[in-house]
Amino acid sequence: MKNATISRLRDSLSEYLARVRHGETVIVFDRDVPIARIEPIGAAAALPGWLREAEKRGVVRPPRSRRAARIPLPPPGQRKPARVLDALLEERRGGR
Repeated sequence: MKNATISRLRDSLSEYLARVRHGETVIVFDRDVPIARIEPIGAAAALPGWLREAEKRGVVRPPRSRRAARIPLPPPGQRKPARVLDALLEERRGGR
């Protein structure tokens, strides 16, 4: 964790932001009183709560790379009929 006064932060903002990009937290002080904390957002903050919980339980794993996060979808014209959906709807109509 790095500490910085407002004037030092203003003068060296790029340097402090580089530290934050590398995972470090910066505490900003105004006359020896901490007023703000600058910290990396991280990938976990972008995830919904239910997904973070599933990751903690080991149900899902995060992708190994950004490229792996993209799931290729079939082209719109080549989709197979949704037989499972039809069966589910039929079951619900039957009152089960």
